[in-house]
Amino acid sequence: MKSMVWVSTYAVAEALFSTAKGTPPSARIEQVCHEFADLLSRAGPRPRLLFRVALAAVCLLAPLFIGRWPSLRRLSVPERVRALARFEASP
Repeated sequence: MKSMVWVSTYAVAEALFSTAKGTPPSARIEQVCHEFADLLSRAGPRPRLLFRVALAAVCLLAPLFIGRWPSLRRLSVPERVRALARFEASP
């Protein structure tokens, strides 16, 4: 069973790397998530905590910018892309 951090990272990565042609292959997104998890495992406790807090904020707040309830993981990929774009463009 994958952790909530891994699942949330996957959801964000899938949206970030999506193009007009669609999402990258699932295996590639999983590889990116595993590489990122490895990077975080080598970081200290403070960077890991900061990443988790930032990820939680994005997953909870971004959907509100498109009028949807949290969490980002529950949205379709096009909705995630739209939510992240609006969240990023906010002041």
